[in-house]
Amino acid sequence: MIGQGEFIIVLILALFLFGPKKLPELARSLGRAAGEYQKAVREFKNEAYNIEKEPAVLPGALTEKVTDEKTEKNELMKGRMTDRV
Repeated sequence: MIGQGEFIIVLILALFLFGPKKLPELARSLGRAAGEYQKAVREFKNEAYNIEKEPAVLPGALTEKVTDEKTEKNELMKGRMTDRV
């Protein structure tokens, strides 16, 4: 972290580089950017929290699909075996 003396030096350098008219506009832009960043971080955390709470697959949905596939395979195998007999 910078101390009070370094902060004053940085402010004086910024005043010389950007001028008294441009400095408030620059500070406003930096404030808006920081606010947008904080908003994005907050939304990301909320979304990540909501994803953790929601189940990835509905209970039973995966089981039903696997059961349907097994039934279909069994029917195909029975059909093949009767063709051979």
